[in-house]
Amino acid sequence: GERSEIFAHGGARETAAQLGLSELTVRHGRAEAFGRGEGREQFAVAITRALAPGNIAFEILLPLVQIGGVAAIIAGPNSTKWLDAAARTATELGGAQPEVRPVVWPGLERDVRLVLIRKLTPTPEGFPRDMRRIKKDPARA
Repeated sequence: GERSEIFAHGGARETAAQLGLSELTVRHGRAEAFGRGEGREQFAVAITRALAPGNIAFEILLPLVQIGGVAAIIAGPNSTKWLDAAARTATELGGAQPEVRPVVWPGLERDVRLVLIRKLTPTPEGFPRDMRRIKKDPARA
Protein backbone atom coordinates (compact mmCIF):
# COMPACT_ATOMS: atom_id res chain seq x y z
CA GLY A 1 0.00 0.00 0.00
CA GLU A 2 0.86 3.65 -0.09
CA ARG A 3 2.93 5.00 2.79
CA SER A 4 1.37 7.83 4.81
CA GLU A 5 2.97 10.39 7.08
CA ILE A 6 1.63 11.78 10.35
CA PHE A 7 2.99 14.67 12.36
CA ALA A 8 1.96 14.15 15.96
CA HIS A 9 2.53 14.60 19.67
CA GLY A 10 2.24 11.97 22.35
CA GLY A 11 1.50 8.33 21.72
CA ALA A 12 1.06 8.41 17.93
CA ARG A 13 3.33 5.41 17.33
CA GLU A 14 1.51 3.32 19.91
CA THR A 15 -1.89 4.33 18.50
CA ALA A 16 -0.77 3.53 14.95
CA ALA A 17 0.44 0.10 16.09
CA GLN A 18 -2.85 -0.61 17.88
CA LEU A 19 -4.74 0.31 14.69
CA GLY A 20 -2.48 -1.89 12.57
CA LEU A 21 -1.13 1.06 10.57
CA SER A 22 2.26 -0.24 9.49
CA GLU A 23 2.70 1.98 6.41
CA LEU A 24 2.92 5.14 8.49
CA THR A 25 5.73 7.55 9.27
CA VAL A 26 5.35 9.44 12.55
CA ARG A 27 7.12 12.79 12.90
CA HIS A 28 7.46 14.75 16.15
CA GLY A 29 8.27 18.41 16.71
CA ARG A 30 6.79 21.90 16.82
CA ALA A 31 3.95 22.07 14.30
CA GLU A 32 4.46 25.78 13.68
CA ALA A 33 8.12 25.18 12.75
CA PHE A 34 7.16 22.22 10.54
CA GLY A 35 4.57 24.44 8.80
CA ARG A 36 7.23 27.01 7.92
CA GLY A 37 9.54 24.32 6.54
CA GLU A 38 9.29 20.89 4.99
CA GLY A 39 5.70 20.29 6.13
CA ARG A 40 4.30 23.41 4.45
CA GLU A 41 1.21 22.61 2.35
CA GLN A 42 2.04 18.87 2.31
CA PHE A 43 -1.06 17.32 3.90
CA ALA A 44 -4.61 16.69 2.71
CA VAL A 45 -5.88 16.90 6.30
CA ALA A 46 -4.51 18.44 9.50
CA ILE A 47 -6.49 17.85 12.69
CA THR A 48 -6.10 18.71 16.37
CA ARG A 49 -8.05 18.79 19.60
CA ALA A 50 -9.09 22.27 20.74
CA LEU A 51 -6.14 22.87 23.05
CA ALA A 52 -6.03 26.55 22.10
CA PRO A 53 -8.60 28.99 20.72
CA GLY A 54 -9.46 28.25 17.10
CA ASN A 55 -7.70 31.25 15.60
CA ILE A 56 -4.42 30.07 17.17
CA ALA A 57 -4.95 26.43 16.20
CA PHE A 58 -5.89 27.31 12.62
CA GLU A 59 -2.82 29.56 12.28
CA ILE A 60 -0.76 26.45 13.01
CA LEU A 61 -2.85 23.98 10.97
CA LEU A 62 -3.63 25.85 7.74
CA PRO A 63 0.01 26.22 6.60
CA LEU A 64 0.34 22.41 6.78
CA VAL A 65 -2.65 21.81 4.48
CA GLN A 66 -2.42 21.65 0.70
CA ILE A 67 -4.86 23.63 -1.44
CA GLY A 68 -8.15 21.73 -1.51
CA GLY A 69 -7.37 20.05 1.82
CA VAL A 70 -9.02 20.55 5.20
CA ALA A 71 -7.86 21.81 8.59
CA ALA A 72 -10.05 20.51 11.44
CA ILE A 73 -10.40 21.05 15.16
CA ILE A 74 -12.21 18.62 17.46
CA ALA A 75 -13.97 21.09 19.75
CA GLY A 76 -16.55 21.39 22.49
CA PRO A 77 -19.30 23.92 23.12
CA ASN A 78 -16.76 26.69 23.82
CA SER A 79 -15.94 26.80 20.10
CA THR A 80 -18.73 29.36 19.67
CA LYS A 81 -16.55 31.81 21.65
CA TRP A 82 -13.69 31.71 19.13
CA LEU A 83 -15.47 31.00 15.85
CA ASP A 84 -15.43 34.64 14.63
CA ALA A 85 -11.70 34.96 15.31
CA ALA A 86 -11.13 31.63 13.53
CA ALA A 87 -13.05 32.93 10.51
CA ARG A 88 -10.77 35.99 10.32
CA THR A 89 -7.70 33.76 10.57
CA ALA A 90 -9.04 31.50 7.82
CA THR A 91 -9.53 34.45 5.49
CA GLU A 92 -6.01 35.77 6.10
CA LEU A 93 -4.33 32.35 5.74
CA GLY A 94 -6.02 31.05 2.59
CA GLY A 95 -9.02 29.22 4.03
CA ALA A 96 -12.76 29.26 3.49
CA GLN A 97 -15.14 30.21 6.27
CA PRO A 98 -15.37 27.65 9.09
CA GLU A 99 -17.99 24.94 8.89
CA VAL A 100 -19.22 23.40 12.15
CA ARG A 101 -20.48 19.81 12.19
CA PRO A 102 -21.80 17.99 15.25
CA VAL A 103 -20.14 14.71 16.16
CA VAL A 104 -22.63 11.94 16.81
CA TRP A 105 -21.16 8.76 18.25
CA PRO A 106 -22.91 5.98 20.18
CA GLY A 107 -22.25 6.44 23.88
CA LEU A 108 -20.76 9.93 23.45
CA GLU A 109 -22.27 12.05 26.19
CA ARG A 110 -20.35 15.28 25.56
CA ASP A 111 -21.17 18.06 23.11
CA VAL A 112 -18.44 17.53 20.50
CA ARG A 113 -18.16 19.14 17.09
CA LEU A 114 -15.73 19.37 14.22
CA VAL A 115 -14.78 22.85 13.06
CA LEU A 116 -13.58 22.49 9.47
CA ILE A 117 -11.82 24.95 7.15
CA ARG A 118 -11.12 24.07 3.52
CA LYS A 119 -7.83 25.48 2.16
CA LEU A 120 -8.50 27.64 -0.93
CA THR A 121 -5.23 29.48 -1.61
CA PRO A 122 -1.61 29.27 -0.43
CA THR A 123 -0.87 30.54 3.07
CA PRO A 124 1.10 33.82 2.91
CA GLU A 125 4.77 33.74 3.85
CA GLY A 126 5.41 34.53 7.50
CA PHE A 127 2.78 32.10 8.76
CA PRO A 128 2.62 30.33 11.01
CA ARG A 129 4.42 32.68 13.33
CA ASP A 130 6.40 31.14 16.16
CA MET A 131 4.33 30.28 19.24
CA ARG A 132 5.80 33.11 21.31
CA ARG A 133 4.51 35.67 18.78
CA ILE A 134 1.16 33.92 18.36
CA LYS A 135 0.54 33.97 22.12
CA LYS A 136 1.64 37.60 22.40
CA ASP A 137 -0.67 38.75 19.58
CA PRO A 138 -3.29 36.09 18.73
CA ALA A 139 -5.65 38.65 17.23
CA ARG A 140 -3.23 39.42 14.37
CA ALA A 141 -4.42 36.43 12.43
